[in-house]
Amino acid sequence: MSLATPQALDRSTCPWLFAVALVTTLPHFLHLSFHLSAYAALLLLWGFWRWWRGQIPPSRWLIVLITAITAGLIVLDFRSLFGREAGTALLVLFTALKLLELRTRRD
Repeated sequence: MSLATPQALDRSTCPWLFAVALVTTLPHFLHLSFHLSAYAALLLLWGFWRWWRGQIPPSRWLIVLITAITAGLIVLDFRSLFGREAGTALLVLFTALKLLELRTRRD
């Protein structure tokens, strides 16, 4: 049994991924607190800038740190990670985080 090599991500598909992420998360920005909306926008912009400049994704440790900070901000805002509002905030922020680690087509 051989493992298939992951296919490289086609550079022309990335703008579509960022557009879809923006369109799906933008309506939620009005219902999140300002600092969570600004944080999500910053993550989206960082991901787009990284793609535009052709940079490699951040290290796994940095992604783990940013994920912990994200969860901490949500706990500070909602006092929990559970519930409709906190869950929606998690989805919005984790969507933005996912765009930071795009490497292959599978991502």
